[in-house]
Amino acid sequence: TMMKAAREAWELAGYRVDGAALAGKAAEGLEKEAGIVSRTLSSWELRWKQGRDTLDAKTVFVMDEAGMVASKQMAGFVEAVVRAGAKLVLVGDPEQLQPIEAGAAFRAIADRIGYAELETIYRQREEWMRKASLDLARGHVDQALAAYRSQSRVLGSELKAQAVENLIADWNLDHDPAKTTLILAHLRRDVRMLNELAREKLVERGILSAGHAFRTADGIRHFDAGDQIVFLKNEGSLGVKNGMIGRVVEAAPNRIAVMVGEGDQRRQVTFEQRFYNNLDHGYATTIHKSQGATVDRVKVLASLSLDRHLTYVAMSRHREDLHLYYG
Repeated sequence: TMMKAAREAWELAGYRVDGAALAGKAAEGLEKEAGIVSRTLSSWELRWKQGRDTLDAKTVFVMDEAGMVASKQMAGFVEAVVRAGAKLVLVGDPEQLQPIEAGAAFRAIADRIGYAELETIYRQREEWMRKASLDLARGHVDQALAAYRSQSRVLGSELKAQAVENLIADWNLDHDPAKTTLILAHLRRDVRMLNELAREKLVERGILSAGHAFRTADGIRHFDAGDQIVFLKNEGSLGVKNGMIGRVVEAAPNRIAVMVGEGDQRRQVTFEQRFYNNLDHGYATTIHKSQGATVDRVKVLASLSLDRHLTYVAMSRHREDLHLYYG
């Protein structure tokens, strides 16, 4: 990646390169892809208060997913960098998910001092999909939707219930354990419903059993070997991050073993409910949780609450295929 090449150049010039992101999953992605030792912004703030790993004039501080950082927190990091004489590098996309708290600092900084922009997209395999992703990045949502509609990938129904039924039927038909797949929705109640419906299909087909009860932070769920799950809270001792997807390899009452990571990064984590219970089924997840993720196939349940930023993220997570359903 570009950041890996940049990190190598900075280190050759004698600089220490530190990385950060608002979310643990994004920090982990920066470390894995660019080789930059990375932590969450909150973790860096705590370490600096304790006098550890402080910045100096030979430090380059890289902040990923900078578009999600609120103005107050961004100002604190800018001040710390300026005070130390370090260099701050902001990486992100102002058109993706916006800060939850006040201010769009990244957009304002980019507008004021300028920016370098990458225009080559590698995630999507098809050329027309890559063009649609560029349209989404530039705020041309109507053009991107028209491209997917012309390829019969935008599927409308009279009622939302019918759209949900069609989405789940298509997901079930396309189900392939060799492919990574996500269903995305904006609202948590929709995600819960979609997870239940998707898992029911796998149980009906005999791919999963009813499974074993596990008391999660949000109530009882049942997990079986083969279940796709999502972690909902960072836990350093397990090496899991909020939003990380895994697959259950072994299940017992209130205890599961989960395979996480891809390729040579694959590893198994095992835990009991009394130690860690912030997880859920992961066939469907919120669009917010998906930012930074890449999977083979995506199905999106659209709703009236989607804005252009959410739509951009939802429609650019896939490598191979995307279908959008509405009703």
